[in-house]
Amino acid sequence: MNSCVGFGLPLLKAVSVAYNECMIAGIDGIVIKGSGLGATLGIPTANMRLSPASLATIKPGVYASRVHIGTQVFAGATHIGKNITVGGRELTCETHIIGYQGALYGTKISLELVAKIRDTKKFASLEELVHAMRHDISQAKAIIEAYSKHVPNPNNPHDINEKNNV
Repeated sequence: MNSCVGFGLPLLKAVSVAYNECMIAGIDGIVIKGSGLGATLGIPTANMRLSPASLATIKPGVYASRVHIGTQVFAGATHIGKNITVGGRELTCETHIIGYQGALYGTKISLELVAKIRDTKKFASLEELVHAMRHDISQAKAIIEAYSKHVPNPNNPHDINEKNNV
């Protein structure tokens, strides 16, 4: 029986992955400078450069993610794919880290992609995009809060839900 059911989303589809049967994928990378559109829209993101092989194994979409920065853990909403609303042609990996403030350029972060929230979509306007992003963030936070109650932080198993918005 899979321990991932019951996080409140019927779309949560768990896939067995090595150490954690709830996680869809794990990603490690260095934060790079992106276009700055997220910050301009009031939803800053940490951008990671991923190899084509890594991107090929993860389907484009928006995911609820648990973000590891050193020993700190945060909830996040991660978009993997092309930014088609603004004419983006390259595959990107961008994460809004809920509750985090500050620059991360050059910092190694790790992502646990826990649940796919939705597919990538082209929106008619930036306003529609921002509305969808805020909804994605709300869903991601709820999913990661539920997930973190059942799956300890591997960096600090005694601190599942005490700090850092998770």
